[in-house]
Amino acid sequence: AHSLVKLISEEKKGRSLYGKIILTTPVGEEHNLGCSVMESFLLNKGFTTFNLSPSTPAESVLNFMKSVTPDAIIISVTLSDSIPSGQRLTKKIREFNKKIPIFVGGQAFKNGTRAKFDANVIDDINALSQLPKIIKSKKKN
Repeated sequence: AHSLVKLISEEKKGRSLYGKIILTTPVGEEHNLGCSVMESFLLNKGFTTFNLSPSTPAESVLNFMKSVTPDAIIISVTLSDSIPSGQRLTKKIREFNKKIPIFVGGQAFKNGTRAKFDANVIDDINALSQLPKIIKSKKKN
């Protein structure tokens, strides 16, 4: 699966039309397939992506945000045990930049798990397909 995602991603690199997106996972997550699949999806939709997964410390994400000025952040949480770490990451990003759109989703939310985030929680595949449109509209505002 990783090889297929890499092939798709390499083919689409450099075609940025709609903005820059950082993809990451909170500390404790050692899975990055979700971010890789999301990366290829967004590349196909015309976004530039920066995949910082897996397990990126908050300070590293904030430093990277300073250098690339992204239009949105996507945090993938695979394990329900990583939800508190994802909440801390979201809080630090929000303190750093109050206006940037933050989206959180992943397998940890598959069974209806509810958790409070200062972000948009994506727990529905239909919402996921609408994500590029949402990011484009937030960029215009």
